[in-house]
Amino acid sequence: MAFGFNRSMDPIGAIAGLTLAAALVYFTSGNAKLMSEATYRTLVLVASVPALGCILVLAFAVKEPEKRGVAKKTFSLKGTLPPKLWRFLLAVFLFNLSATSDAFLVLRAQELKMPLWGIFALLGLFNLTITLVSFPAGSLSDRVGRRTLLTSGWLLFALQLVGFAYATTVLHLVVLFVIYGVYLGLTEGVEKALLIDLAPPEFKVTAFGYFQVAIGTAALPASLITGLVWQTFGSKVAFVCGGAIAVTGTAMLLLVRDLSGKTPRLNASAHSP
Repeated sequence: MAFGFNRSMDPIGAIAGLTLAAALVYFTSGNAKLMSEATYRTLVLVASVPALGCILVLAFAVKEPEKRGVAKKTFSLKGTLPPKLWRFLLAVFLFNLSATSDAFLVLRAQELKMPLWGIFALLGLFNLTITLVSFPAGSLSDRVGRRTLLTSGWLLFALQLVGFAYATTVLHLVVLFVIYGVYLGLTEGVEKALLIDLAPPEFKVTAFGYFQVAIGTAALPASLITGLVWQTFGSKVAFVCGGAIAVTGTAMLLLVRDLSGKTPRLNASAHSP
């Protein structure tokens, strides 16, 4: 639940920012497909204000709690994580080979003649959907199991990618961006919760490091492959290929045994392979 709450807070500022950006672009550029230099400069200056405020709050208003009675652990690349967690990380890597940059979704919207202000509005709707879904998804995962929810979300993402391949109207884009938001709301917090469930108590932070490495390592080839396929065969083939890769990652997740994802009891057996 805590991870779901954390994830639901992230997009709230994005909703306000993107709504403001959509309004600014609409009133300065109308239905233009490209942003003027003056509008771009205004957006950047306006966006810098909350960014600076965030830094100030983090620097002066957030206090890290003291850690008492926690023994220091020696970092090691060997023997730190159970085999089932490695298999989960492999599934995360394979799936994220389909998680390309959101710029490709914007390019697809531009292909369908979506005006610039409308793209900002779609991104705002996308973040609103994440906010509405994330917190209940975290709570639901505590009851029905992490893998069940994660599998559903990953398959939804694959469906969304194929949908972008065959979208022809603005209404299609609206539905697909909502589905994209539902996917992220269902999965981002749940992925981290499952990671915590699987990691031994003394290596939970190390597990987060490996988790981010898996995602980051997949990010570059994911966008590179999509860009090359798009350039060679067109956007439809690129999105269908992405959907196929997402299904492959989901199948890998289903093949990993002992990933019920329900909160384990705090004993040694909860962390056995």
